[in-house]
Amino acid sequence: MSESPQQQIQLRYAPLEDRLLLRINSPDREELKFWFTRRMVKRLWGGFVSLLDQRAAQSGAVDPVSRRAMMAFSHESANAAGDFATPYQERDAAPAPEADAANASSDAAPEARQREAGEVIPLVATCALQNMEDGSVRMTLNPEEGEGISLTMTVSLFHNVCKLFGDSVAKADWDMQLRFPGLEPSAPSGGAKPRSAQGGDGNLH
Repeated sequence: MSESPQQQIQLRYAPLEDRLLLRINSPDREELKFWFTRRMVKRLWGGFVSLLDQRAAQSGAVDPVSRRAMMAFSHESANAAGDFATPYQERDAAPAPEADAANASSDAAPEARQREAGEVIPLVATCALQNMEDGSVRMTLNPEEGEGISLTMTVSLFHNVCKLFGDSVAKADWDMQLRFPGLEPSAPSGGAKPRSAQGGDGNLH
């Protein structure tokens, strides 16, 4: 099991595979990729909601209404501050000039490139979530075979990741909506907004 010091995260729906592709670009330029099926995302979202409900209870929100209100406020605040606009930096690409950053090739389909290269991307078989003593959140992804990874993130970043899943599922024909109690179902961010995901990708910097 390896620890991933994530730098950038991208989540996108791949229509041909009918799966979500998670890409993590770490500070040392190592890229990690995992597939998520609809079934796994549905189970994972229940874990997301349960973990954040536990955090709200630990913060003093005893009754369900108060916990839902705290979860909704934390989710909206974290996502308002999150950077969803910076294009995902391709592993083999040189950093884009600042003036051209908005025009970076976020429309490129990584799943098409990996098919051409014969790359095998592991499918997430199990996932574990844990509230850590220092206030962070740990998400452990394990494939059926091979090594998994553990992602340790702040609770704000965890809310950002929840948004990526919600936005990506909203673009899939899965007849499923991901939502937190007290919030409307997640919908893809509009392209005109400064912090929106661009080109069908969900990018998080």
